[in-house]
Amino acid sequence: MEQPTVDPFDAARAMERFNAIYASHPNSPTRRAIFREVYGADYPEAVAPNSYITMPLLRRMAQVIAAGPGATIIDVGCGRAGPSLWVARETGASLVGVDLASVAVEHAALRAQEFGVADRAPFTSSHGVPAPQPGDCPCVPPPWRSNRPGSPLRIRAL
Repeated sequence: MEQPTVDPFDAARAMERFNAIYASHPNSPTRRAIFREVYGADYPEAVAPNSYITMPLLRRMAQVIAAGPGATIIDVGCGRAGPSLWVARETGASLVGVDLASVAVEHAALRAQEFGVADRAPFTSSHGVPAPQPGDCPCVPPPWRSNRPGSPLRIRAL
């Protein structure tokens, strides 16, 4: 059986697509209405997620990662960062957000002000960040990867 060919990842093309998505419906009232109807009281209205996260899941996420004052959340592929901004606000944790889409990063930075955490929540675009090398942790871009012994950085995928 012949294996299908897979085109190599094209970061520039992906960035263009995600920028178009984030620019076209940052606060879609239709989308929010659908989510509100489906999730009812569990829909995190203020978070306006681009995923299927609910308030109980947000609370559980904050608990599982043990976020709190002095902790730093690293949200790789943060998009508009609603869930991680909520966790940072509710727990007192700091947040570093990175996304390929510069439009998403701009939205996330504005939302950090709305959530009252802009002073502890920087966001940046990962476009142009060198690709991880074999043996590197692919889930954390190089500017935030820590190899120091005893580093407080903990990585947990949720």
